[in-house]
Amino acid sequence: MGVPDRAAARNASKHASKHGVSSNFPSKCLNVRTDPIDSNGIAFAEDSPTLDQVYQAAHAGKLADAQKMMDKVLKEHPNSAKAHFVEAEILAKQGQMGQAEAELNIAERLKPDLSFAKPQAVQDLKKKNCRCPAC
Repeated sequence: MGVPDRAAARNASKHASKHGVSSNFPSKCLNVRTDPIDSNGIAFAEDSPTLDQVYQAAHAGKLADAQKMMDKVLKEHPNSAKAHFVEAEILAKQGQMGQAEAELNIAERLKPDLSFAKPQAVQDLKKKNCRCPAC
């Protein structure tokens, strides 16, 4: 890891501490841990996009770029609950609620407690996907 990478990690950790979240959340807007290990303990490949990069693209309004990155991540890590959860979030942002619901269901099947995600993010995503009149 080069010096800029260490500096970025240090800044992310400071930013996270400032907002009262663990250092595994480099930004208050991220909904899942962005460490390079998926929820099954499998390391992401060096050339794979990080979840942080996916979120940065999505928050910048570059949903097509975020989707392309997630396509690659899911191809390389089809059994990653974290990747399926992020895919569900990206799809929901694009208004593809049926597909978002399917991805969320896969994430829950792979890791039922979704412990890697912020509870509020899980609730928000479920509410977006809900088709009941109360929502």
